Amino acid sequence: MKQGTLDHLPEQPVSHNPDITKRVLFTPGEIPSVTQYSQASFPPGQIAPAHAHADMYEVFLCLSGTGSLVIDGEAFDLTPGQFFLCEPGETHEIVNDGPEALDLLQLGVLA
Repeated sequence: MKQGTLDHLPEQPVSHNPDITKRVLFTPGEIPSVTQYSQASFPPGQIAPAHAHADMYEVFLCLSGTGSLVIDGEAFDLTPGQFFLCEPGETHEIVNDGPEALDLLQLGVLA
């Protein structure tokens, strides 16, 4: 068993943009096929630039704030409670274009 609280996990930079931080709940090897389960916080104006994963599904759940998720060139609004699944090979970018922090849960699962 593993348990904890977000406020006790260290913040670390997101590889796509070090100005965005995350708190990793689970890392590779802790749960089979899960590459990462984390909470990311995007300050206003920050962007995780467009990228794709060849061998990973990525799930996003908006916890708070507002922003945009662009998947293969199509923009979607991010608001609290919305979730999205990006499939392997789909290019995706996250933008905090709102006035406050955009907080997301992120789950990566190997294809």
